[in-house]
Amino acid sequence: MSDNEVMKPGEAEVAIERAMNQKPQAMLMREKLQKLLSSDESAKQLVGAIRNMMKQG
Repeated sequence: MSDNEVMKPGEAEVAIERAMNQKPQAMLMREKLQKLLSSDESAKQLVGAIRNMMKQG
């Protein structure tokens, strides 16, 4: 669904519920990333892993 389309009431409820369920997952991921980036060595490993994934894609 594009941002310009009008949602039906049922679709809006489903979208809101999905967003509410995803927020805790996003918060957990954010905490994990912050922990990984807390040291230089782990930050370098993360950057290297991201670079490798980008080269593969």
